[in-house]
Amino acid sequence: MAEDHLQKRCPVAEKLHLSLKETVKKYEITRVRPGFLSYDLLYLIRPGKWFGFTFHEDYRDNWVDINLGELYHFSDYIPRLLVAGEYTEYVKKLNAEGIINSKIPLTENASKNIKETVEIIIKTFEAVIANIAIEVKSPNKHRLTPYLIKELPTFEALKQVDKNAIIEN
Repeated sequence: MAEDHLQKRCPVAEKLHLSLKETVKKYEITRVRPGFLSYDLLYLIRPGKWFGFTFHEDYRDNWVDINLGELYHFSDYIPRLLVAGEYTEYVKKLNAEGIINSKIPLTENASKNIKETVEIIIKTFEAVIANIAIEVKSPNKHRLTPYLIKELPTFEALKQVDKNAIIEN
């Protein structure tokens, strides 16, 4: 039932998951399905590091959200999770260090280049995960700090806030 819902809600996220499946298995990454509003694709990489992807296809707010960082319970109108961190910052850092060579579209333009954005995630995901220990500063985290209620570093911490969250096998 959850698979059917995701395929209808965000087939782009499901296709991305299928493309990343080997890397997810190799690095023993855990896919998590939150019970309330969150990312269509959410991975627990290791304690304190989460990857979230959502592509909103509604013509009124056609945008993509790609984050890699800490997971927080976020203060909003409805209960929500937020990954405070930027996937693009990891890609930039790895580019600067010569580990990869990939140009990721600016987040503002990603919705216009969703196919290219997904391809870049597929090409860079394993390198980012392999180098996850590299320190990267999130330019948006400071702006979001007043709205971050509680950090959720592990699945167990997430379950304290979201009793309906499950781990996908």
